[in-house]
Amino acid sequence: MSKRLFAAALLPILLALFGCTKNNSQVLLQKITDEEVNYDDNVVPINWDSLDLNVLDDDLAKDLVQAINNANKYAVNTWWTQVKNFDKQQDEEYLSIGGKSEGVIRSISEMARLLAVSLKLNIYDEGITNVPAEEAKTMMMKLVKSLAKAHLANTEDGWGDQWQSAFWAADVGFSGWLFWEDFDAEDQERIKKVVVHEANRFISYDVPYYMDKKGNIIFKGDTKAEENAWNANITTLACMMMPNHENHNLWMYKNLELIISSYALPEDVSSNKLVNRFRLKEILNGSNINSDGTVVNHNIIHPDYQTSVLTQNMTKAAYFAFGGVEIPEALVFNAKKIYSALITLDIGKFNENMKGRHIYERNPDGSASAKINYPTGTDWGVDRQLNFFTSDVFAHVFNLDRDCPVKAIDYAHARMEVILSMQARSDTGQYYQAGDSDSYSLREEWVAFHLINTYLVLWAENNGRITISTDTFLKPAPLRTALPLLPDKIYVGNELPIGVVVNKDLVVLPKDLKVKYYSSNENIAVIENGVFKAIEPGQCEITVVVEYGKLKASGTVSITINDYNY
Repeated sequence: MSKRLFAAALLPILLALFGCTKNNSQVLLQKITDEEVNYDDNVVPINWDSLDLNVLDDDLAKDLVQAINNANKYAVNTWWTQVKNFDKQQDEEYLSIGGKSEGVIRSISEMARLLAVSLKLNIYDEGITNVPAEEAKTMMMKLVKSLAKAHLANTEDGWGDQWQSAFWAADVGFSGWLFWEDFDAEDQERIKKVVVHEANRFISYDVPYYMDKKGNIIFKGDTKAEENAWNANITTLACMMMPNHENHNLWMYKNLELIISSYALPEDVSSNKLVNRFRLKEILNGSNINSDGTVVNHNIIHPDYQTSVLTQNMTKAAYFAFGGVEIPEALVFNAKKIYSALITLDIGKFNENMKGRHIYERNPDGSASAKINYPTGTDWGVDRQLNFFTSDVFAHVFNLDRDCPVKAIDYAHARMEVILSMQARSDTGQYYQAGDSDSYSLREEWVAFHLINTYLVLWAENNGRITISTDTFLKPAPLRTALPLLPDKIYVGNELPIGVVVNKDLVVLPKDLKVKYYSSNENIAVIENGVFKAIEPGQCEITVVVEYGKLKASGTVSITINDYNY
C-alpha cells in the first residue's frame, strides 16, 4: 500500500492511528467483523427477475425511445458500414479496431453501450432500424469483446492506462455485464480484466482539483470536475459487478472521493458537513466547482462542462440500480447548486451584455426555451442539446429544480422537440449534418451516449431504484494484519509521525482502535505519543499492536537509522 493511499484513504483516522483515539469529530466509517470474510473475483450477473423490462411509455419517454431508435438506425447502418467499415470484417470473430486513441475507442464503446442498453431494455425497434435485433446483438457483442481483447490487460501494448480510458472501459464493462451470460468464458474473463485493471489504477490515485484548499488555481482554465466524475464510472461499475472482490472497499472509497471531489465548491474544503459519513474538510484537498455553481474549462465559463459533471455522475445511478444497491448521496451532493445555476444565475456577472439573462434562455412569456446562452463563448458549438437534456431529466428525477422558477421537465420537453427535429432532417437517423455547430469529432456517439443514459435513469426511477443512502458503502472487514508505516530512509535526529497499514479491505479505521508501538532498542529509536524519534545510528525492530474489542493484529518491521543526512 502506497504512502499516498495511507494519507488519502485513511485521512479521517490519522489521529486515531497516532494515539488520539477519542477525537469526537470522527465518524465510524466501517464495521469490523470478528469473522473471516471470504472474497472472490467473480462477476455477479444482474438479477433480471427483479426488474421491469417493459418499455417506458409516458410522453417524454416515448419521444426519447424514438430518438434512441433513430440513433440505433444510424449505428447499425451508416456508422457500422461507412464510418467504421466493420461490414468488411463480418467473417472475423474479433474486429480490428484500428488504434487506441479516444477517436477510436470511445467511438466504439459508446455505440456498443447504446446497442446493449437498447436491446436489453427492449427499446430496440427493428422496424425503424431495418436491421433485425439478433443481427444488432451480434454487432454489439462483437464490439464489446473486440474492445476487451484489445485492452492492454489482455493484449500487450493495447489501449488503456490513459486519459479517459477508465470512461471507455466502463462502457465496455457495462455492456458486457448486461449480456454477461451470452459471452463465452474467455470473453467474460477479458471483460472482467478490463474493469479490474482500470479500477485498480485509482486505488492510490491523487485526485486532482481545479483549486487547492487555499483557493489557489492549480490547473488554470481547466476544472477536473468532469474527469473525476467519469473516472468514478469504472470504480462504481467494478463494485457493482464484483461486490465480493477483495478490492471492493478500496474501489468504493476512491469512488466516493472522486464523486465528492467532482462536485466540490471552495467553501466545502473547510466544511464539517458529512457526505456518506465522510467529512468534507477531511476528504477534500481542493475544489472543482465555483461557488456560484459554474465551472471553468477550456479557459471559459463553460456550461457544457457544468452539465458534464451532472451527466457523468448520473451514469452511475444506473450501475447502482442494476447492482441492486441504493444510490450514495454523493451522487447528488451539490448537484442542486450546479443545476439551479443554469436556470437562475444572472450571467451578467461574466458578460455585461447578458445582464438579466441566464444560461437557460426563457421565452418572452417566461416558459422554457431550448436556447442556451454561453456567457463567455463556447468552443464546441451552439447546436448542443443532449447534455442539457440529460441534465434536465436528472434534475427532474432527483428534484434538483425544486426552487427553480421554470421546471427541469419543461426544459426537457423543449429540448426533445429540437432533438427530434434535428434527427428528422435525414433518413439515416443521425443528429448532425455537415455545417452544424458542433466541432467534436465523435458528436454522433456523444448524442447516443446521452440519449441512452437519460433513458437509464428514467428506467431506474420506474423500477423504484432511486433511493438515496447516507451509508459509506464500505463492507465489513476483519482486522487481520497490521504493519508500522515509516519512510524508507531515516536519519539520526528525525522526528516523524508513525502510522499503521492494515489489511487492505479494512480501508478506513474507526476512532476507537487501540494502537500501540514498540521499539526493540530504545537507545536507537523511541516512539512517544505517535511520534517516532531516531536517536542513534543502527538497526532495530518496530512493532505495532492494533486492538479492536477482542480482535488483535500486530506486525514488525526492521529499520535502519542512518547517520546525519548532511
